[in-house]
Amino acid sequence: MRRGAGDSLRLVELSRVPTPGHAATHVVFVRDDEGQGRLITADYADGYVCVHPVTESGVILEVAQMLRGEGHGPLPKPDQAASLAFVPWNALQGNAGAAAASEGIAGLAYVGLRGSERIVTLLWDGKRLTRLDEPDVLGWRGRGIDCAGSRPRHLLAIGNLLLAANEASNNVAIFRLSADGEPNLAATLPSGAPTVFVRL
Repeated sequence: MRRGAGDSLRLVELSRVPTPGHAATHVVFVRDDEGQGRLITADYADGYVCVHPVTESGVILEVAQMLRGEGHGPLPKPDQAASLAFVPWNALQGNAGAAAASEGIAGLAYVGLRGSERIVTLLWDGKRLTRLDEPDVLGWRGRGIDCAGSRPRHLLAIGNLLLAANEASNNVAIFRLSADGEPNLAATLPSGAPTVFVRL
């Protein structure tokens, strides 16, 4: 949606497209290596992560890529993708980020999974998301890391930090991201059923 012209504050719908998953709960906007916008969605009910192209005028197009959740937690169906954060590669690499981007690394998407209470990392090459390793391989590149709580409802990336709002365990987990993107738990803070971060 776009804000209406003039003094009136109204939203104007630009597009509406279906997502293959159910109950999209979180979205992030990124630009590919050619400058085209992409919308990445996390779908809560079935664990899908989907990529939609976005035109220069802000119109969202049909899904171009879909990754399906494969993990299982205590819930009767696959993990639910409850949250999503994107970190540009240069936020982790500094000046070295430009060289890495030319080698096919534009950033990392972190997905918070309800069910197995994990955070998994996906590589963004500027056009598509890919897994760093098979989902049954232990470690941050494969199965993911423990979210240091329960129900990672919202993820927020700030520079080389990743914050997880763990709603059911009443805490916020802070992960320091290494230069290769590995999340390392730095601290946990008590917080009453956190559901969203707002960056001021």
